[in-house]
Amino acid sequence: MHRFVSARLQGDTRPVPGVVEFGEMKDYIHLAKLLFLLATHLDSTVRRPGKTMRPKTVAESLTFLDGALSLLQSWPERFAIHVNDRLVQGRSNEYSLAKRLGSWYLGLKAICVKQGAFAPLWQVFSDVVFDAFDGALRGEVGLTPSAGMARRWLSVQEVPGPWGSVERYCQRQ
Repeated sequence: MHRFVSARLQGDTRPVPGVVEFGEMKDYIHLAKLLFLLATHLDSTVRRPGKTMRPKTVAESLTFLDGALSLLQSWPERFAIHVNDRLVQGRSNEYSLAKRLGSWYLGLKAICVKQGAFAPLWQVFSDVVFDAFDGALRGEVGLTPSAGMARRWLSVQEVPGPWGSVERYCQRQ
């Protein structure tokens, strides 16, 4: 994974054995920003990661990036598990993605949606949100689930569980 990141940061497009691409070559100009975001927000239980000291040596950089690289190494499974864990461990009383996932989500959205980078990564994120998020997606723009995902809205009469609330469920077609 270290060879892959090094190659992409230098603009080298040759495939690296054992590593699956999670973006296109044009996306990798944002790779450093993505890795920094993933590394500083690796622990989903920390609400505000605060100021992070930037690594000063190669050894410090490797240690700093190890967690972020592990999310991308077993692509896409490990990243999907991480997104699901963030949804579960997020602020359970909040019903919007931004409030539940905080600055991690806002940073990821800025890179993937606003910059138009890493579409496969954003698609995995969107799929997990459609499968696991129990909050409101009203007004949420930019989610791009895979073709096999569909959002099904249920009436109050169809909703299983407590009748005092309306829940949304995702269902694969």
